[in-house]
Amino acid sequence: LSADPSATDVPEWAGGMFVSAQSEQIVAFGTPPFRGRQPDPMQIRWSDIANPYDWTPTAANSAGDYRLPSGSEIIGICQGYFETLFFCDSAIYTMTFTGTSSVFSFNPISQGISMIAPKAAVSTGSTVFWMDQGSFYQYNGSVTELDSPVKEYVFGNLNRLQRFKIHAAHNHEFGEIWWFYPSAVSTEIDSYIMYNYRDQVWANGLLNRTAWSDTGRNISPIATDENGAIWLQEIGDSANGSPLLYSATTGDIDTNDGETFTTLWRMIADILYNGTGGSYQSILMDVRTKRTSNDPYLVAKTIELNNTDNNNGLTDIKVRGRRISLKFYNNNDNFTSFIMGKTQVEFVPSGRR
Repeated sequence: LSADPSATDVPEWAGGMFVSAQSEQIVAFGTPPFRGRQPDPMQIRWSDIANPYDWTPTAANSAGDYRLPSGSEIIGICQGYFETLFFCDSAIYTMTFTGTSSVFSFNPISQGISMIAPKAAVSTGSTVFWMDQGSFYQYNGSVTELDSPVKEYVFGNLNRLQRFKIHAAHNHEFGEIWWFYPSAVSTEIDSYIMYNYRDQVWANGLLNRTAWSDTGRNISPIATDENGAIWLQEIGDSANGSPLLYSATTGDIDTNDGETFTTLWRMIADILYNGTGGSYQSILMDVRTKRTSNDPYLVAKTIELNNTDNNNGLTDIKVRGRRISLKFYNNNDNFTSFIMGKTQVEFVPSGRR
């Protein structure tokens, strides 16, 4: 309810609300119907254009209402550039400003797909990304499931009782969509899954971030954690003054689907060092092998890669195994930052035994 005496028919209750970027109208959802008292989880109402006090639909204004027909509850919304997505528990609708007497049009775009939490969707402007109960999706005119090699890990390691704490974030500078979620052993957010939509690659790890604001007027994204600390993301190459722990691991390298052994002969890592660690910066690389898919990895060799290499980045390896994986990580004693391109490897089959 509004305290302004000129306000008319303002909803007494709402599950959520936002300002339409296209029409400058306040839109509320999960409201009672017009002049009703009982909240309806599928009801949508909106005010007159540029007038947040007038909610009475008349022929002379643009206030109105609409009830989504499919589903029993609106989970949340996400605003794109030209339209807003409404995520119900069993369907997804778009809301588009028409500029006509109907004001908005509502169209179903998917059935049987929803969103796992009210804040689990984020828009890049042209594309909306979101997390559902068992998959990740995008919408840029049509709904498409993202091919994620780590989704079984994420959804098998999720505290579903705390799923409404999940939220999505956009890191525009690097083309990344992040989802922060509570793992199976936590009641608070402690983990993330990241999708780089420019390179179509995924990453996952541990990080406590309860809110995120992408670059706009700010130089870098701003985030918070559960203790109320405010973090400037993507600044420098340290962890608040301490060396930053990191790692990146490749998938398995094999030949004939592991039927034969492989010898990893040499590689070119394609690394550009740009940290503050001085004239000498380095990272470590473990060359890991295993005989079968169910065996644990064994570290066959550890190699230090550094910015003083005079061999044009060419590194001899000479490691043999049925399956080989490379793990890049820091040695925790220097401030190294780097950009890695496409690592080139040379390997040859070397028999069944």
